[in-house]
Amino acid sequence: MVSQRADQGDVRAKILGEAIRLFAHHGYGSTSMREVAEASGVTKPTLYYHFGSKEGLFRAIIEGRIEAFAAMVRATVTGDDPVVERLEQFLEAYLLGALEDIDTLRFMLTCSLPNPETPPNCRVIGRHLQNLEPLAELIREGIEAGELRSDLDVMGAVAALVGAANLHLATALEGAQVHRDTISTILNTWLHGAKR
Repeated sequence: MVSQRADQGDVRAKILGEAIRLFAHHGYGSTSMREVAEASGVTKPTLYYHFGSKEGLFRAIIEGRIEAFAAMVRATVTGDDPVVERLEQFLEAYLLGALEDIDTLRFMLTCSLPNPETPPNCRVIGRHLQNLEPLAELIREGIEAGELRSDLDVMGAVAALVGAANLHLATALEGAQVHRDTISTILNTWLHGAKR
């Protein structure tokens, strides 16, 4: 029984991986369930058994990625390390983790954009912001501990930090190099600004 569940989990993971790749490169509207089934090496009935519909498949991808992101944020910003070290841990996990799976990165960066192919509305941006609340709490902690400026706008600071990371990730889709030094550059610019 356990191996059968493991096999089902493997099949599901394979389908999700191939669907992400196809949606990322061809878009929601231009990807058919037949293509996903063929790429996954399963039958269409198997695909429908696991996800029910194309919308169900799309939503399963979104749910999985949002849950993984939320877990990463919580894991990197909690603990006893100084606030700046935890901010660096967050950036490292976010940037380098995203670059390990370019198809998922492309999918997540584009799935909320206006699109004539009308993918299901999954409130990705709103949920992404909710999942950044532990990062906002870390910044508040830094303010209270005197590690960060007392007049810092917390949500503006979150937007600036994550926005800079997202811009670097978007340029990586176009072939720009993003590496470990990028983390220091983003964090130092965020902490010290551009003013002399």
